[in-house]
Amino acid sequence: NNSNNNNNNIQAISNNIINNNNNDNNIVQTKKKTQYLSWKDKLLPYIESPEEHQNTYYYDDKLVVIYDLYPKARYHFLIMPRPAVDGFSELKKDSLSMLMSLKRRGQRIIQSLSSKEDITLGLGFHRGPSMKHLHLHCISQDFDSAHLKNKKHWNSFTTKFFIDIDDFMTILSRYNRINFDDKKYEQLLKFDLRCHICHTKLSNMPKLK
Repeated sequence: NNSNNNNNNIQAISNNIINNNNNDNNIVQTKKKTQYLSWKDKLLPYIESPEEHQNTYYYDDKLVVIYDLYPKARYHFLIMPRPAVDGFSELKKDSLSMLMSLKRRGQRIIQSLSSKEDITLGLGFHRGPSMKHLHLHCISQDFDSAHLKNKKHWNSFTTKFFIDIDDFMTILSRYNRINFDDKKYEQLLKFDLRCHICHTKLSNMPKLK
């Protein structure tokens, strides 16, 4: 019975993973306990041991992709380099090749999804990430999720708080560092709610959705 249950669990995980043209069979089977880490460090176990987590989408020796546990849209992935990069302060021009590899993996995800349905996805970073360890968001622009609950969530993806990967890399290439004004961009999270398509101002989240 245990064997059958394990097989069923593995099959369920396989069915949830989008075809990413990779044959390395890196399908995960167990979930690692992370309750002893602070919230800001919760991504580290996925980077260090991606094979131990059911929400791992893809990994190799250079990067790992996971399904966001609290997705803010129908499709929401986090793409992270291996080994872990603590944050923006560690990035220099010589990090551009690593960022390009994250971008290419995100593009493969986007191509896979868009080949099956009419969908638009964004690829970028929060200027003021709430968690440690560099993570690139790959997120569909429907923002259709029960986890997207408040103004802060909405504005973190629909204002300049969210920076496209290409713009991010341009800044790093030009200045050899990433140093965003935290106070300035934190203010964007308090902006009025507006539709990200027509820019109509709305009074609350239910109306926005």
